[in-house]
Order: sequence, then structure tokens, then C-alpha cells
Amino acid sequence: MTLAQIGVRGLLDSPGEQFAASAVVVVAFLAAAGIVYACGGLLKGRLSDEAAEAVQSAVGMALGIAAGAVLVDIWNQWGPVATAWGEVRPGPTTGVRALIALLALGVTYTVTRITKRFVRVGERRDAISTHQREILHHVVQIALFVPAILFTFLLFDAGVGNVLLSASVLGVVLGLAARQTLGAVLAGFVLLFSRPFKLGDWVEIGDHEGIITDVSIVNTEIRTFDDEVVMIPNDEITSRAVLNRSKNDRLRVTVDVGVDYDTDVARAMETAADAMGGSTT
Repeated sequence: MTLAQIGVRGLLDSPGEQFAASAVVVVAFLAAAGIVYACGGLLKGRLSDEAAEAVQSAVGMALGIAAGAVLVDIWNQWGPVATAWGEVRPGPTTGVRALIALLALGVTYTVTRITKRFVRVGERRDAISTHQREILHHVVQIALFVPAILFTFLLFDAGVGNVLLSASVLGVVLGLAARQTLGAVLAGFVLLFSRPFKLGDWVEIGDHEGIITDVSIVNTEIRTFDDEVVMIPNDEITSRAVLNRSKNDRLRVTVDVGVDYDTDVARAMETAADAMGGSTT
């Protein structure tokens, strides 16, 4: 008796039953993953946030492995899986390369954190603004992570041509699948360099008005005067008119004050001017 006859595959007689069984496995996996996600609040009530997220991740990974194994068994694909695993050739050399790759990415991340700290020191000394700090930090991240990722690919004997070809294909796929997100990212860099506003500015963008509290490469965060936080995608900001009330370091507010028809207008203007501590001009 073969492995296929012992496993789930041996209980299925036709491709239709295989498709139905596969659908059941996928639905069961999604339902189980949803339950695990819904239990996050309960776990965080008993454990720390980091521990709860670790438990959720571990359970989700176990569910994914189990669902994948069942699907492989349903379609009798153990042979191709074994072949693919043999191509990976796990061994000491692969382990050392993986360790070197992790070290390279870890060092790169550490360097970006150090440079960000130096940039913050410059901000405290008024050498650069908060907006300029964000620009510099993102540029440093790109300049450091791109060579580190290329080094990781080349470490595993991936040719430069293959890496560039894969990057091109991946770029096309991502461009088609995440057009809006990539548009927001590009718009974020436009905002970072064009500087229509900076952190702390009072702005009005569309129907939203408030103080800029954060500018990332994807979203801009505004805190309204009702103490609510609004996240606006950057591509929406670049396509709308932005009213910056803090740009000139002074603010003029126009207020309509109604008076009765029998009121002495000159006297009303004097009273309003006295209340504002200014003049009627």
C-alpha cells in the first residue's frame, strides 16, 4: 500500500473530489486563522503584546504548514516537494551563507538606526528641521538596504543578470498589483522634497483641517481640533489643493459678526476692535 493510499489522497476517487477537498481545506484554514486573530484580544489580556503576537504567529504558521501538507497529500505532490527540497541542498554551507546574510541585514538595520540617532542630534541643535530629518533618514535607508539585499542574492550564487531580471519582473508585478500603494509612496517622496508643509503646521486638505503630526512615505497624519487623528494617503494630497495657514508664520482669521439692523455700525466696529485689541482697518 502506497503513501497516497494511506493518506487523504486514498479517500478521493476523482478530480472533482480533490477540488472539493482542497476548497474545504482552504476554508478551514481561513476560518482557523480568523479564530486565532480574533483571540488576539484575549491573549493580550493574559500575556504581553509581544508574547501574544508571537503565539498568534506560531499558531498561524503551524496551521499553514498543516494545511499545505494536506493539500500536497490530496494532489499527491510529495514527489515534486521532495525534489524541490533536494534542490535547496540544506547543509553547512547553506547555513553559513544564511547566517552571513542575516548578519549583513542586521548590521544594515543597526547602521540605519545609528544614522537616525545622529540626525536627531542635528535636529536638536537646529542644524536641520524635522522634515529634512525624515528625508535624510529615508534616503540613508535606501542607500544602505539596496546594496545589502543585492549582496544577499549574490551570496547564494544568484547572478547579477538573474537578480536584475527578477527585480524587473517583481517590479512589474508589484506595480500592477499595488498601483495605489506605489503611487502613495512616490507622492510621499514628492511631499518630502517639495515641502508644502512641515510638522506642526496648521493645514486644510480637502475636508480635513488640523495640525500635521507625521509625514511618512505613504501617509500624512493630521490631528484635528476635535483631537481626532486622520491618515491621508499622500497621493490624495498631491492631487488636492493644500491650504497651509502656518506658512508665513502669521495667521489671519476672518470672523463674520452679525448685528441688528438698528445697531450703530461705527460703534459696533469700535467695540469689536476694542475686544480684539486692534483697529478697525
